[in-house]
Amino acid sequence: MSTIFRKLKKYFIIWLVAAVVSFVLSFGYATVTTQVKKAKLHALVSFSYSGIEKGLDPNGRKFDVNTLKNPSVIENAITNLGLDMAELEPIREGIEVEGIVPKNAVDRITVYSSILDLNGNVNAAEKLL
Repeated sequence: MSTIFRKLKKYFIIWLVAAVVSFVLSFGYATVTTQVKKAKLHALVSFSYSGIEKGLDPNGRKFDVNTLKNPSVIENAITNLGLDMAELEPIREGIEVEGIVPKNAVDRITVYSSILDLNGNVNAAEKLL
């Protein structure tokens, strides 16, 4: 047994260097694969109940789009999808809410602005529309 340990002792430095290199490579690989930037996901959420066009929720109160970022809402969705709860905060931080203005609203605003720039008469613009 002592002969075997003496022979192995001769290669101790080589084993140590190989272990360190192996550790560094595996750590580097793990770091690179977990830090890969994931593609952004986009979703269009449409609300089609009476009152949303006035900015109201289904109960008639002011609609707050930030309720989509509510942790309990996201937690419920994560649970339904069977995902890990550790994903809650990254998902919550990644949610961005942007409004979409209907084309007819943009057209109406443009017509009002152009007529008001010409003569400043609000009644003429309303009659035209």
